[in-house]
Amino acid sequence: MAALVVHQVYGALIHPLRIGWDPALHLQCAHLITLGKVPYVDMFDVNPPLIWYLDTIPAFLHNFSGIPITQAFSFFLTLIIAYSASMSLYLFTRVKAREELIFAIPFVVGLVLFNFFLRFDFGQREDIFVLLYMPFFLLRWLRWQSGEGEEVVVKPLAIIVGLLGGIGICLKPYFLIPALCVELYWLSQAGFRRFKCFISTEALSAVAAAVLYLLHFLAVPAQMRENYFGYLVPAFALGYNFWDTALSNMFSPPDKRNVFFLMVAASVTALALRRKSSLFIPMVIFTLSSNIPYLLQFKGWAYHNQPVFAGACILGYMVAGYLVYLAGCYIKEVCRLPAAVLIYSIPVFISGFALYDAIKDTEKVKADRQFSLELIGGQGRTPVSDVDSPFLSYFEKYFRKGDTAIFMSNGVTPGYPLLTQLSVPPGSRHLHCVILSVLHYIREIDPQTEKTRALLEHAQEVVDQYGEDIKARKPRLIFVQISPVETYLSPFNFEGEYLSDYDKIDEIANFKVFLRKRHD
Repeated sequence: MAALVVHQVYGALIHPLRIGWDPALHLQCAHLITLGKVPYVDMFDVNPPLIWYLDTIPAFLHNFSGIPITQAFSFFLTLIIAYSASMSLYLFTRVKAREELIFAIPFVVGLVLFNFFLRFDFGQREDIFVLLYMPFFLLRWLRWQSGEGEEVVVKPLAIIVGLLGGIGICLKPYFLIPALCVELYWLSQAGFRRFKCFISTEALSAVAAAVLYLLHFLAVPAQMRENYFGYLVPAFALGYNFWDTALSNMFSPPDKRNVFFLMVAASVTALALRRKSSLFIPMVIFTLSSNIPYLLQFKGWAYHNQPVFAGACILGYMVAGYLVYLAGCYIKEVCRLPAAVLIYSIPVFISGFALYDAIKDTEKVKADRQFSLELIGGQGRTPVSDVDSPFLSYFEKYFRKGDTAIFMSNGVTPGYPLLTQLSVPPGSRHLHCVILSVLHYIREIDPQTEKTRALLEHAQEVVDQYGEDIKARKPRLIFVQISPVETYLSPFNFEGEYLSDYDKIDEIANFKVFLRKRHD
């Protein structure tokens, strides 16, 4: 475990700017919050704000230490991994059935090692959910296994695990589904006579985290609450299907197909070994039920499937760990060595794998063209592949410290992760143009009810707000997506109305590039 955590820290040191698009957007929002900005007033995005609040931790670290905010985020995620692994390992020491201990190391290795394969999607909410939820999952397992009224761990520790587990579940409403499915399984096995397990310390702490999160909306500024619940949530509830894909795309591409195959193989073999550990069936339920959020969202985005992948990895390593244990039993008979010797060789193997991966990564970084951190006011260099973007050259050529920029795109990319990596302040309260895509979709497919007409009136408001921000913040660069965003803007004569102080200097990657004229 320590080797894997050290590997993550080393990765953050040699890749200070590496981050995915969604985590970069959330990190930008968190940084704005630390500067006193109000969500859904000073910056617009549809995602619930809990991830932004969580990301204020690395944002504050950036503010006080001066290290790149993306690097601070990587350190923060490594801390979460360390918590998840160490707490899980500790909870295994609390089991009564000693035969369960052989699964401790494989479980924790699977929990940590699945992050190795995320790379670009490292730090998505699905990733954080798994890491915060798994210690809670294990504590709940111990609770359902324990005797009536028996304390599994000391209350302060149960409160911490419960609060963090509740935060993980609340990152997205969808995450409640696998968590509830697991609880219902345990209830069905124990019967209603054990219903008191639902009012245990960690369960009440998780509920408290959810209740506090919901209640905080009553304390936020009225405009924030009104914009979020009165406008953004209804609009995306009607228009979220804009990004829907075909069912075949949910599972047929190689990366998604491989996750499906791994899930099936791990679940089937775990069920075959279900009598060897009482953890196998609840882990299978978690893994299989995590497909429900993936299918409900119906976007085919690989990161939505991360809990399935994580569950399959943990199951796979538990099964492999048991097979290694059986091999150890055979060695005991033949060579008179302890049966667990091979189990304890797993960390040695993983440490070697982590070292090998770090060496290969170092060689790749040295061979890559380097990008100077001086552009963002830092020191040192980073592989240019971590900030690879067709738009990077415009910032290198035209941008000065203190300038702002706008990406008007119908997705989080390509504005993010680039703007967060380069520490570019947003030139508009609208961090992207996704809302215009949603409103356009509603106009095209939804009946013209009074509710939808009220929502569609916000299109003019969005365009006006862009105009106000351009006039007030004077962004140095504006990137306007040719298709489909320019189609959405055409009825408002956006270029003629708001870009008269800009020269169109290029068209690249389906974007028009506008440079502000200097009025020195």
